[in-house]
Amino acid sequence: MIKKLPTDTIRGLLSQKGLILLGPTLAVFILLILLSFTLIRLIVNEENESTNYVVEAKARHIAMTGLERGIQQFRRTRVPPSFTDIPFGTGTYTVRFDTLRDETGTTLPWCNYVMIRSRGNVADVERNVRVVLSSLPHAFLFGLYSQNLDDKQFDLKGDITSVSGDVYFRGDVKTTENVTGTVYTPPGYISTLGPITYHPEPQPPFPYFDPSYFDGLLDTVDLLGVDKLHIDGGTLDLSTYENNTIYVKDLKLKNSTAIGPGRIVANKKINIDNSIVDDDIIIVSSGAVTVKNGSTVGTGICYPNDGVIFFAKGNGEIKESTFYGLVIVDPSQVKLNDCTYYGAVLSTGKVLDMKNSTITGSLVIKGKAQIKNCLITRGPLPLVLSKPIGLEPYIIPGTWLEY
Repeated sequence: MIKKLPTDTIRGLLSQKGLILLGPTLAVFILLILLSFTLIRLIVNEENESTNYVVEAKARHIAMTGLERGIQQFRRTRVPPSFTDIPFGTGTYTVRFDTLRDETGTTLPWCNYVMIRSRGNVADVERNVRVVLSSLPHAFLFGLYSQNLDDKQFDLKGDITSVSGDVYFRGDVKTTENVTGTVYTPPGYISTLGPITYHPEPQPPFPYFDPSYFDGLLDTVDLLGVDKLHIDGGTLDLSTYENNTIYVKDLKLKNSTAIGPGRIVANKKINIDNSIVDDDIIIVSSGAVTVKNGSTVGTGICYPNDGVIFFAKGNGEIKESTFYGLVIVDPSQVKLNDCTYYGAVLSTGKVLDMKNSTITGSLVIKGKAQIKNCLITRGPLPLVLSKPIGLEPYIIPGTWLEY
């Protein structure tokens, strides 16, 4: 006989069963809520990351825009860029330069190097980019660069000459014995004795030189220049002339001193004999320029000094003297005899004649090189800021950095 359970008992059992069923349901419901919160959080985080990525990309683009503007200004005018909070799009850029150190405070390897740095800002996001430039073209990165237009074989041993630094030579090489550094040639040339390295493409070109600035000065001589000026045992103070510039057809300094800053412009010749020439003077002549007999031209080439800039269309000769700076001879002959030279030499003419001399810097030659009993050492070069010397700066490969 089956007994009927009391009503209260049945209700109690049903209540317990309901609770048992309700427990898993609540657990699933709570789990769904937690999953929903997690999903929402992931979506929000992803949205934030996406927004941050877009903002960072904008800040990077703005920083690169500022850097490009700075590079173009320096290439065009040689005036280092300095811009502060320039509006661009939804942000701003600030561009700075440093002639001594990089962004970490590390000293730049050569005094003709300049770091240009740009900071892009969008809202609270900041991105930085920087690059290092040489104030002179690619060819000046070598101790000796020769375009070798006469197709002569490279052989320093027979000339009792040595090079400390890298060499670029467009031609066959007889021996590299007297070179401390790497001798680079374009592909296809050979070496009889000693290793050579084929320079990767692109090959470093002979520097393009634009003489417009110097030609403009020379065009003024006929209008403002005096016939001749010879100073013996005196002083040429360029500050006493308008725009610190003297225009003359024929200038001779003997046992004298030239005080800068300023410019000496002659359309015939300039002769500096046993004299002293200050830093920050530009010497320009459509004829010959001769520095001789124990003269000292310039005192240093590292910023803020640039030494002296010397441009001649006729022959340029430095003999038994000391010179600091930059010599450009276009298109005639360069002669460096029994002299000590610090800086850069650009010879675009057919011949460079160098004997019994020491050059610390860089020697760049287009035509025939007659070099005997000399020491060439890759060394510091002038920075030459704010002077339109007709040579374009060069971006040093591998110096691009984003941070």
